[in-house]
Amino acid sequence: MTKSPRIALLTLSLAVCAGPAAAAQIVLVNVDPANQGLNDPTPAAANGANPGVTIGEQRRIAYQYAADLWGAVLSSEVPIRVQASFTALPCTATAGTLGSAGSANSYVDFPGAAQAATWYPAALADAMAGRNLGVDGSVDIISRFNANLGTPTCLASRRWYYGLDGKTPAGASNFLNVVMHEIAHGLGFASTVDKVTGAMMLGKPDAYSRPVFDNVSGLAWTAMTDAQRKAAIVGGGIVFTGATVTQEAPLYLDPVLSMQAGGALTATYSFETASFGPAATTTGFMGDVVLANDGSANPSLACNFLTNASEVIDRIVVARAGGCRSGNKSLYAQLAGAKGIIIASNQPGAAPHLDDGYSNNAIPTLSLSQADGAQLIGALPGISVSLTPVAGRYLGADTQGRVLLYSPSVLAGGSSLSHYATTLTPDALMEPISTGNEHANVLVDLTPALFTDIGWRLAPGNAMIGICDSSVDAVSPRGIIVGASITARARVCKRDPGLLGVNYINCVNAYSSELKNDGLINGLQQTQIAVCALATAVLP
Repeated sequence: MTKSPRIALLTLSLAVCAGPAAAAQIVLVNVDPANQGLNDPTPAAANGANPGVTIGEQRRIAYQYAADLWGAVLSSEVPIRVQASFTALPCTATAGTLGSAGSANSYVDFPGAAQAATWYPAALADAMAGRNLGVDGSVDIISRFNANLGTPTCLASRRWYYGLDGKTPAGASNFLNVVMHEIAHGLGFASTVDKVTGAMMLGKPDAYSRPVFDNVSGLAWTAMTDAQRKAAIVGGGIVFTGATVTQEAPLYLDPVLSMQAGGALTATYSFETASFGPAATTTGFMGDVVLANDGSANPSLACNFLTNASEVIDRIVVARAGGCRSGNKSLYAQLAGAKGIIIASNQPGAAPHLDDGYSNNAIPTLSLSQADGAQLIGALPGISVSLTPVAGRYLGADTQGRVLLYSPSVLAGGSSLSHYATTLTPDALMEPISTGNEHANVLVDLTPALFTDIGWRLAPGNAMIGICDSSVDAVSPRGIIVGASITARARVCKRDPGLLGVNYINCVNAYSSELKNDGLINGLQQTQIAVCALATAVLP
């Protein structure tokens, strides 16, 4: 259509003039020596949109990509300097620390502080003050990453993946995800409290801990004694009460489900899940219930092939615990054609979480308490079950919708208190253990919400490609950072612009096509990104 160029140029003109202010600049400060860590000269093939030609270059590109993602999300007039290095971190053949980070300094009662008598991490304090509160040239965040990953004494079967696309291969740890996690700690997702004694630094709380509440004692963090805080850190009941996190939790977290029994029995059960097999859903885990029969002296244990397979097909099996692993029971039900299995506990108390499964378990596995399981089995046959959301309840939040923080019964060093709990579902970036389900290249879940609650301002409006408005929100509720990813990817594309910027244009447009195909942007936004690529192709 002949008028398209004029329309595009007009759109471009408006977009170029519309740039938002104060997206943060996060600067990588590489302190690794020559030929090591971030400077490793080992040749590497480009992978996952990371064009680096050595391991060190790929590490630097991925790190700066993470820095650019957070920079596009947050607002600050003061550059944030982040020190990075590769070094030996605690590690064994089966478990290890991938990275660690923290604020280089904390500040209290400075001009511009949002709250008096409150410690703020250096980067946030600088942003609030509008100037660098530290010594010129000092860093705001110090981060370290495991240099020994994949060696015989450190998670030998794993390796780092330096791709920018979120497509982590099996057996690899996504470096971008880990960097995003660690930078977030340095930006303020951490407490300054002494976790051994419960004492606050110089008797004052930090911005992260101020909104913490302990459900066990019924006390706010600032109302506790040192001894009470020490107990709360390992008490399993601490929550983050910030208004933004609580508001966004229902947008991200899955609802708590209850099991509804109908037919010959009408009952509602609480259940536990398994760490193996697919998740049970409201649409998939429903149907008639059949008691397992493996033909043994204790047939309902389901520790062998089921002899009543014709009754089991496309139904829910219920089996008793004991005699073999839960994964075996699930596998035998799966082989018989069941679409799910319920395992009734053989111990008093609440339904147990099941973690004794296998990688090839392919049907949802749930557990009931001993009492509930006995009631269900005793009412067979003629029972059907389904799963129903519990109003106002979410996985990883308390009964009031406040998100749980990590407080295991055994103190976990730097992990306790300064992470979301591992019960959040879906998994969150700021949980203490990387599950491989994170996609920090486009999603940082409830992390920006927490940053808002501790005093950060999120960058307003749309993400920028140079001086051009991409038309895509830099960050939106649920921690979606697709716009920020466009900013970061365009900067990677600038590394090899080609003659008249042709390579750059193709690189940016290829990424926008991926986002469009994944349903993360619409056609109009894709067109605007193409306009921005043209507009910024020959700019520095």
